[in-house]
Amino acid sequence: MKITQTVLWLDHNGTSNTTDQCGSLSTGQVAVHVLRVASNRATSRNSLRNMVGSQRTKITQHYKETLGHIHHSIAYGRNVAVLAIGQAGAIGIDIEPLSMAHRAHIADIFFTPKEQALLNGYEDYKQREDAFRYLWTMKEAAIKCDGGTVPANLLDIELIGTLPPTLPGSAKIRTRLTNSTSLKKIHFFTPSPDHICALAFNS
Repeated sequence: MKITQTVLWLDHNGTSNTTDQCGSLSTGQVAVHVLRVASNRATSRNSLRNMVGSQRTKITQHYKETLGHIHHSIAYGRNVAVLAIGQAGAIGIDIEPLSMAHRAHIADIFFTPKEQALLNGYEDYKQREDAFRYLWTMKEAAIKCDGGTVPANLLDIELIGTLPPTLPGSAKIRTRLTNSTSLKKIHFFTPSPDHICALAFNS
């Protein structure tokens, strides 16, 4: 199967530009490689992991050769994978399909009381669905950034303030995965028309 690549270059303010190839990272910049598999059928995450494995190795090797030490994180959606590369500190990335539905029983278990109240405050069903996806992707991205595990550490992540009303947008979160509480910034964006993505890094 053919794999196509797009590279999003994001800085810590959330501004970005797009190319179709590897480049050189500047300080504070993150390269997000969006790897798409051309297929009419949904590809399982295990199959997708195998398909993009060699591409992932080539990409990370390129940055290691040009920059030396790098930080990277990868996530798999439906026929699309996102690989984030940075140099200035730990990063975490997650991707979920826009068809991911709001599940109240999951929110009751894995979202903090503040986050549950935020969800319940949306009278519009679509806004509640969007907020659920925002919260889930940001939690997974932040856990990866801190080296935690899902679902064990989902309650150690909490949104500060509000979620962005539109995409792309940003939010701040508090994590308690390590011995001290830390703040992280989240960038939300859409790497493909049918997915949402969250990128986490230390604020």
